[in-house]
Amino acid sequence: NDFRLLFVSDGRDAAAFAARAASQKNLAGKFLNIGFIPPWEVSALLRSSSAVLHLEHNFPVPIHSPTQPYEAVASGTPLIISREIFKKIEPNFPNTKSFFTAVDDPGETAGLEAVFGEFIASPERFRVRAQKIREEYLSQNHWECFVNFYDALFRSLAGRKRRFWRF
Repeated sequence: NDFRLLFVSDGRDAAAFAARAASQKNLAGKFLNIGFIPPWEVSALLRSSSAVLHLEHNFPVPIHSPTQPYEAVASGTPLIISREIFKKIEPNFPNTKSFFTAVDDPGETAGLEAVFGEFIASPERFRVRAQKIREEYLSQNHWECFVNFYDALFRSLAGRKRRFWRF
């Protein structure tokens, strides 16, 4: 099976994660870390991906709710998500919640491998489900307005020179 594991981060643990992935024989030549990408390029990256993994688990801030799963849903990209994050977004998907692929414990290798095996064996089934989830989400939200607002905001901030304020 041919695949690439794309990691997008310049975070403090990115180098350690990349080194650990590079040391795994089954990931030889398969792991890529492209570092930071600007927010306005995220949707294109998601749309060109076969699947998005969001396996956050035991996050210490209970009210934390990342937008990445919503970005994957809005792009129509299959999402493999931790049960912890799924519970946070589940109320927003009353008609398609059964179409999500949620992993109870991402640290449990056997369970994660089983999900990957399902995806590799039937990617079209995952894509069809992702499209149904996307349709429900877009019918209830103004995602395009949200994206356009933040796209304009980030682009304007990226184009500004830093100013140092004196108080």
